[in-house]
Amino acid sequence: MDAWTFASLPESTTDYLPVIAVDPGKHTGVANLGVDGAVFAGEGDWFETLDYVQQACHRYWEAGQIDGLTLVWETFTITQQTATNTQAPWSLEAIGAMRFLARRYGIATHTQLPVEAKKFATMNRLKHQGWWKSTPGGHCNDALRHLYLYLANRHVLIPPAGVV
Repeated sequence: MDAWTFASLPESTTDYLPVIAVDPGKHTGVANLGVDGAVFAGEGDWFETLDYVQQACHRYWEAGQIDGLTLVWETFTITQQTATNTQAPWSLEAIGAMRFLARRYGIATHTQLPVEAKKFATMNRLKHQGWWKSTPGGHCNDALRHLYLYLANRHVLIPPAGVV
């Protein structure tokens, strides 16, 4: 998996609750906020990326940090148009694998619509945070958008005034 480490969130008096955000698809993006505030993100083949997600879940479990972990992913809605575009089993299979991991490890889950994340976590906001990385498919940035939106909704990350 192609991966990058990004600037951390501001130092906190307490540990951050870990979050793994995923943009599922044939080429899957993932963004992981650790308890220390460090953000790791990357993208790759969907199966390889899910392997990373499983290993990360297991590391949190081994470290006794699984209770606060949340898995966030982009919803995938099947419409009449889906069949004409592609059968796209990767997105559905990735979501199924994440549901399995959540049940297996007792992890909280949260889903988001693609449009929610793209509207709120704009390129300018990601760049301001130091999280923008130009990649061929943009899936890394899409996963970071989901992480950004999730953190903003919980008041962990406050979007800067005037940056839209």
